Amino acid sequence: MNNQESLIAQQLDEYNENLYQQMNIPKVRTFEMRDKDYRNHPAISNSDLSVAKKIIEGKPITKNTKAFRKGRFIHEAILEPLKWEKTKIFIPTVEKVEVEEIANIVLNNPVFSELLSRGYWKFEQCVFWEDPVTGISCKAKMDMHLGDLIIGDLKTTRRESHEDFLKDAMTFDYDKQVAFYSTPFHAKLFLLIGVSKGKDTLGELFIEEIPQKSEWMVTGMQKVVELMKAINSDASLLKAVYEARK
Repeated sequence: MNNQESLIAQQLDEYNENLYQQMNIPKVRTFEMRDKDYRNHPAISNSDLSVAKKIIEGKPITKNTKAFRKGRFIHEAILEPLKWEKTKIFIPTVEKVEVEEIANIVLNNPVFSELLSRGYWKFEQCVFWEDPVTGISCKAKMDMHLGDLIIGDLKTTRRESHEDFLKDAMTFDYDKQVAFYSTPFHAKLFLLIGVSKGKDTLGELFIEEIPQKSEWMVTGMQKVVELMKAINSDASLLKAVYEARK
């Protein structure tokens, strides 16, 4: 796995040594749910926290963009191929071809294919837990995880370098998502995986290893705690967050 070998390989080795333990983690509740049921569940998601932040700052709340739609399709093609087979029937051929081109490059990437081949990964699983600070019910639909060892999240990006991808990551509060997603399992390692849509780097991966004890986790958790407390203390904010889901 070349220069990505260190922490990833270490955690995968630990996973394989403790396979039974990782498959029987009582800390959280996990479910397979329809997208509609997941969205309508009252538990607070990372997206809800992002909406709460915009409401507090007086910024407009935008609906799903074209980039978001394309990113969702790429996720499906890579992680949920059976679902993608049904979805692609209803999208334009040009868009379908582009999505599948990127997905095929990613799936044939030696680092990514090696990663998927080691460990009993859970894909697009709905996870529920209670926020340790406020007690609020929380939810996340994780791209991929290995219990309390590794969580992986794919992000499509227009950037063509790892450095530029990380700059965008902080702009988009990915540290908040990293901390939020890591909370239920107390995951030792988070893999933020950028999938390039750039013309010259199409399908290239920018994999950032984020250990549990890192500056990313510190800044991200500060944002999570602040927003959770705001929602917990202001019923009107919670109502506005729910309204924004519609």
